[in-house]
Amino acid sequence: MGRLYLEYIDAKRIYCCKKCYCHLVDKKKLISKTFWGSSGKAFLFRDVLNLDYGPEKDKSMMTGLHTVKDISCKNCRKQLGWTYVKAFEPSQKYKEGSFILERAFVSKVTFNEPELLNESDIEFDELSEKDEESSEDDEYGSTVAGTVRATSARSRGYSGAALDNQSNQ
Repeated sequence: MGRLYLEYIDAKRIYCCKKCYCHLVDKKKLISKTFWGSSGKAFLFRDVLNLDYGPEKDKSMMTGLHTVKDISCKNCRKQLGWTYVKAFEPSQKYKEGSFILERAFVSKVTFNEPELLNESDIEFDELSEKDEESSEDDEYGSTVAGTVRATSARSRGYSGAALDNQSNQ
């Protein structure tokens, strides 16, 4: 087995694997929060990174027949959802090439300073059930939110007005 190559996303809000915090997708790539997977609520994204793919299979879903591949985290191998390879119904063609990430298997992280992408600089807070059911346009309505801690960032040599303001809050 060769060296594992993982990509990191330089963005303020990302979704990552809930098990190992491997970066998966920028929140801006979210298409819809109105999907369902085997574990419950799921999100439809485009351009998801750091995945391994299972074999193609035809699957009958509520919206018709689709050819899909299961997807798992490249780092820890946790199954996360699936990707749509082909939709047989013309009204479902928009899903082709998109990814379903099941809510139960991903975390949402918010970085105050996008360049601080180290797990030890992030503080995670579980959101309430009310936050979870927020509208699709609500940027904070998903699984987990994280905030870069000023003290941790400062101990790593980072400085600036954003950190000073955070310490005063």
